Amino acid sequence: MAINLGDQDNSGINEINITPFVDIVLVLLIIFMISTPAMVYRGMRVNLPKAMNSEDLSHVTLTLMLSADGKLWIDKREITMTDLKGICDKLKESKTDGDALISADQAVTHGKVMEVADFLKTQGIHQIGFATSSAGTSSESK
Repeated sequence: MAINLGDQDNSGINEINITPFVDIVLVLLIIFMISTPAMVYRGMRVNLPKAMNSEDLSHVTLTLMLSADGKLWIDKREITMTDLKGICDKLKESKTDGDALISADQAVTHGKVMEVADFLKTQGIHQIGFATSSAGTSSESK
């Protein structure tokens, strides 16, 4: 009894095995899930004052940090008021309605915070928020 196996041209496997691809994608997903919080919370750590009512301001255009020694930072980079003026000028050129969030350490004087806020207003940024930590959480931002 003869069995007909069809063409015997040895054409190879005609199916794609996607299991290794799925494994790699899942590993990359896990890596991104772990590393994303580190990218989101970049910058200097400041000891924020506590407030009972605080809201999420993650949509802001400009996030400034004032460290305990009164230095101004944007994204782990220390800047001067001249640098801040250049950044504000770029916002004006792009015709973006700028808003700012100032995260100031508790040790920074009120005068220094108001100096930065006043400077931002003179540069056309009129919506300014001040970061605080919730009264029920730790006093250090992450």
